[in-house]
Amino acid sequence: MRKNSAVLIALVLLVLLHGHVLADKKDDTINTYSGDLQSFGVPESSADNKAEKDVDALINTMESDQYDMQIAYDNINTQVSSLAKSSTRKKQADARLKTAKDKTYDFTEFDADKSIQVHNPGSGSPPYVTADEGFAKAQKDASEAVSRVRRTLIAPDQPGNVPTGDIVTDFIPQIIRQLFRFTSVVILIAFTVSGVMFIIAHGNEEMLTKAKAMLYFTLIGFAFVSLAFAIVKGVTSIDFFGFI
Repeated sequence: MRKNSAVLIALVLLVLLHGHVLADKKDDTINTYSGDLQSFGVPESSADNKAEKDVDALINTMESDQYDMQIAYDNINTQVSSLAKSSTRKKQADARLKTAKDKTYDFTEFDADKSIQVHNPGSGSPPYVTADEGFAKAQKDASEAVSRVRRTLIAPDQPGNVPTGDIVTDFIPQIIRQLFRFTSVVILIAFTVSGVMFIIAHGNEEMLTKAKAMLYFTLIGFAFVSLAFAIVKGVTSIDFFGFI
């Protein structure tokens, strides 16, 4: 019982100490801001009032930004969870969602009271308070991570077996391979048809003439295809038989 009481007292003291530290940081910022305003020419009473008002307003805005970011993450988390497992976006969305979760957590864990700074732009411009670099960077990172998930969600599902790769090193060689494959099949069919025509001609001069003409042009086509194959094979590293 005494042990539990001691732990409870320690927790209460820790909370009070944390609140005291935050209050000191906020008060220090207000005092610094008020002093800078006075140096700029603002009367002391007005400077104190403006400093306290501006700091409180900034803290409220920063805490509101953190709340909005958490809501945004919760919303996309729900949307990603509703994606069908068969969706091509599911895997990418899950990966990006994990990053968004981490970045959102980092941002919302900032203490707004401890993340404000006084900025003096100089050149005759008055000082003002703003979020420090750490808070601003965490907010930007979280926002970008959430936006990446959103872009994944609005992208259409891709059909299966979508080709990927570089157009020069992947797509063009594939097109050339398919062209050679197509012409090879056409030549084979032409040889077969002309051979059949020779067999069934049986003294039919007209059919025999057509068969000879087909065989002649087929041989010419075969020669051109073979020459093209040799040239392309000589100047490139395309594997013409990898697709078979």
